[in-house]
Amino acid sequence: MIYLYDKAIVNDLRQSFNPDSVENPVVKVIEPEGIVGLAAQIQSDEITYPIVALSRNSDSGINQDLMNFTRLHSGVAAVIDKETNNVYHEKVIPLKLSYTISILTTNIVDMDEIIKELMFKYTQMYFLRIKLPYECKRTIRFGVV
Repeated sequence: MIYLYDKAIVNDLRQSFNPDSVENPVVKVIEPEGIVGLAAQIQSDEITYPIVALSRNSDSGINQDLMNFTRLHSGVAAVIDKETNNVYHEKVIPLKLSYTISILTTNIVDMDEIIKELMFKYTQMYFLRIKLPYECKRTIRFGVV
């Protein structure tokens, strides 16, 4: 389910650079699965710049600051059934994911402009949402720093 976070960040970046959803945007945003395709494009020399590529780092782990005994064993109260008045809990593992954003441009001026825009957007806590693909039909809000 971690891929949902990847997709949410990529969609947010795409929306930032292409808010009107034009067919051929000026800045292309590539998700982690698209990095291999990008390498194939480089081999064929059919690549257009600028490109913003997102990749998840392998050093992601459990966030010990948010982990406690209650969350580990009983979970977090998530849904209250209105008919039976039962409270259902979700088991939670707080992950701390880190990403690398690679910006590929033909000149340093374009790269500086894109970096500036991304820094302004993500320097303070920024929140996105994902929808869980399970029966509960819940959305989870998470922070990006």
